[in-house]
Amino acid sequence: MTIHNRTLLEELRPQATVPPLGALLWRARFRVLLAAVAGAVAAGLWSLFLAQPLYTATTRLALTESSAPAASLDVASVMPRLSPSVTRLNSAAAALRDPALLVRLANDIPPVPAPPAPLLDTLRTLPAIQWLEGHSPFLQARNARSPHARHAATLAQQIIIRPLPDSSVLEISVLDPTPQRAMQVANRLARLHLNESATAQNSRAAAHATWIAERRAAAEDTHKLATSTAEQFTTAHDLLAPDPRPALLDRRRALSESHATLAPDSPRAQRLADEITDIDTQVAAETTARLHWQQLRMQVTQASETIAYLRLRALTQAESALIAPPPIYQIAPALLPVTPTAPRPAVAIALGGFLASLAAAALAILFPPRPQRRQGADKPPKPHSAPWQDKP
Repeated sequence: MTIHNRTLLEELRPQATVPPLGALLWRARFRVLLAAVAGAVAAGLWSLFLAQPLYTATTRLALTESSAPAASLDVASVMPRLSPSVTRLNSAAAALRDPALLVRLANDIPPVPAPPAPLLDTLRTLPAIQWLEGHSPFLQARNARSPHARHAATLAQQIIIRPLPDSSVLEISVLDPTPQRAMQVANRLARLHLNESATAQNSRAAAHATWIAERRAAAEDTHKLATSTAEQFTTAHDLLAPDPRPALLDRRRALSESHATLAPDSPRAQRLADEITDIDTQVAAETTARLHWQQLRMQVTQASETIAYLRLRALTQAESALIAPPPIYQIAPALLPVTPTAPRPAVAIALGGFLASLAAAALAILFPPRPQRRQGADKPPKPHSAPWQDKP
């Protein structure tokens, strides 16, 4: 009789069909490691020999904020303040991305000639491709754009503009496969923006000068009119003579005393009353004339002060235009880049190894490897023999 070690419970116990995740990965460890090494080597070879390198040329622009011209020749009052607002930084960045500026940049920087593509030229001659180009709105819009506009759009994709934090500096970076071209595009874009800023500043200065000249001409006309009117008024009324009002007031006082002693209905009292009225009229006219003359002299004085102020302001503006720098200037031109910024071999190797190992692990989970069976694992155990059956 043969007795086995397996019990009935062991035979009836269900066997696990899906092993744990850790066990699957552990079984496929060699495949994952091999895939990681292969991916790292492939990524390294691609980054070193196959990928097109990209060079980055960087230049920086600093913004200044000049104070308004003051009515003094103090140099400190017209010096710039290096604290532009965030709005000015954003405005300068938007001006650098302006399509008109990019078109001018495309005029100065010729496009790189595209390599010949005979396969694409052959495909475009096919009737199906021609029909698609004729009925596709996207392809129609793309073909409607001129090569110059497409070149400007390509330059816009290569240019990166960002303000540096906690500063008044804008950084212009240009990515291009050719280092000379990247440096040329960065410096030319900065120069075009500086020229536009200088033109705008000159326009504002010219408008300010025109406004000052108009105000000065109006003040001079007012001064001439007030001066001529005051001279005519002085000559006509002889205001330079002694003031007759004290004598007239003394005469009125004496007539009033005499009128008080007479009867109100007497002819002499009536004559004195008429004479007192005439004296009052003369005093009032003299007072009005002198007040008007004083107002004219005040207008002459104010016009003279306004002309002097405008002259000083125009002189201050001319001095500030010579002293103050432009609102934006280039800190340093872009230099010729030596080391490519992309692709980076170390990053490519690490990323290639990681992605390859991840793909190998996913395949190991989806398609688990079969466990290796030990030799003789399915054979039943040897039966125990009775003691009396043991061999001596």
